[in-house]
Amino acid sequence: MIIQNNEEEIETFNQYLNKKLSNICSIESDDSRLFKQILFVTFLDSLAASVFPSRSNKDRFIALIDRFSNWDKRNDICLLHLAKFCSLNSDPTLEKIRLYSHEQVELLLSKQDRKGCITLEQLPKFSEVKDYWSQPTKNSKVEYQLDDFKYSTLLYKLRNSLVHQFQPKGTELGVYHPQAPFYQVIDEGLQHMKVELVYPTIFIENLCISTLSNVMEYFKKGNINPFPHYYSGEYWLEGLNR
Repeated sequence: MIIQNNEEEIETFNQYLNKKLSNICSIESDDSRLFKQILFVTFLDSLAASVFPSRSNKDRFIALIDRFSNWDKRNDICLLHLAKFCSLNSDPTLEKIRLYSHEQVELLLSKQDRKGCITLEQLPKFSEVKDYWSQPTKNSKVEYQLDDFKYSTLLYKLRNSLVHQFQPKGTELGVYHPQAPFYQVIDEGLQHMKVELVYPTIFIENLCISTLSNVMEYFKKGNINPFPHYYSGEYWLEGLNR
């Protein structure tokens, strides 16, 4: 065979990562949610590096989710964040999306269940939101683009908060909540409440499991040895591993 058969390397890689993932899932601690989330997003980081070794951390993380996660809401828009952005920016280019997003956020509270949870299935899809978006000109210096409000991009923002600040985002109350991302309505008393986007720990865990499975299938079909882009090398300075 002219091209080396990498089946053995792929299976070794698969067993190695499945073992690591299993160990993460078994963590028990008062801070198990935080520790698990930190390790789960780090796991996704390492997996992304094996598939997209030449891309930046952000690009490859989002590309991994987009290509291999099978998460059907990954490209939909978080109207909560979008509406807040539009309220802070007076550029007339955003007028249509500002009115639309504010209207949709007002409707959020009517969609909550008895526990104050609002599932993403009840919210508009990307194609619906995009119809109201007008691309700002460069001179307007609008800070964000529509893609910045995708759930996949916000997952990367959660990853940054976990890895760099040791902090989660969103209040994951109790254990009886949706197992997919949702909005949580939190009553803070005196007629004041807030709404937070939540990525449950069990969702991130399942995302790791399904994404790993799909990446392994990709490696098998392409006869791709994942180790050259995964193993960091003997020396800690990358330039010395040549």
